[in-house]
Amino acid sequence: MRTNGIVVGAMAAVLGVCSADAADLAYQPAVKAPIATAAESWTGWYGGVNLGGTWNGHQTVDTVSTAFPTAAGALPVNLADAAAAAATTSIPVKSDRFIGGGQLGWNFQFDRGWVAGLEADIQGVAGGGTGSAVTVVPLALAPVFNYQMTTTVTKRLDYLGTVRGRLGFLATPALLVYGTGGLAYGRVSTSTDLFSLTPAVTNGPIGASSSFAGTLAGWTAGGGFEWMFLRSWSAKAEYLYYDLGSHSSNFTLVQPHGGLVAFVNPVQSSTRFDGHIVRLGVNWHFN
Repeated sequence: MRTNGIVVGAMAAVLGVCSADAADLAYQPAVKAPIATAAESWTGWYGGVNLGGTWNGHQTVDTVSTAFPTAAGALPVNLADAAAAAATTSIPVKSDRFIGGGQLGWNFQFDRGWVAGLEADIQGVAGGGTGSAVTVVPLALAPVFNYQMTTTVTKRLDYLGTVRGRLGFLATPALLVYGTGGLAYGRVSTSTDLFSLTPAVTNGPIGASSSFAGTLAGWTAGGGFEWMFLRSWSAKAEYLYYDLGSHSSNFTLVQPHGGLVAFVNPVQSSTRFDGHIVRLGVNWHFN
């Protein structure tokens, strides 16, 4: 009987220990696995591509002419004044175009929620714009006749590049809201063609033209949003305004009359190369 009591006591002790261990296991607090975040840090180099649309800020090519008659031009009608008025126009140029290219940049995240950086990009622009107008001016000394001038203009942006600083804050660890601004440069071209045919008043058609193609530099500013949707990938939506400045070309409209020269009118054609860009982009972050 004594042996049985010892066995029963030992079994009870073992069961008690097992119950206590099971209870401890049952009430251990659950440990949550760490949540992976898309953006641990924005610091580092990145590169990517962009695509969007652009349209002109200054929508016209403007021509201005002044009358410069000769002695022959004053008789029998004042052709110089009529020609100067007909050559003075402001012609709209359609400007909506696609723009796309690539960018390379570097970010530095500081003070937890702020990101500063530098970005350079270059984009090609699809197509240009053309406009034309026909201006009819009555001749002052011969109102039965009209002086008619056809003006045709072109305006084009071939490519646009920028070098910009960026400064933004993190609305969330993965969403950057930023402003940006800096240098803009691009290759532009423009042309103006004048053509006039006034029967019974002139000795035939006359024409004059000017053209320019070259690289201009200016400034740009804008802002956007960039979302780090994966650890090394981000997508952005961005608006930029750019201004490359104005360009003017000077040329001369010469009108023969009766074997002489009726006038030698100076003409200036000018336009401003500025515009707006709305685009989307994707970046790969090397860090």
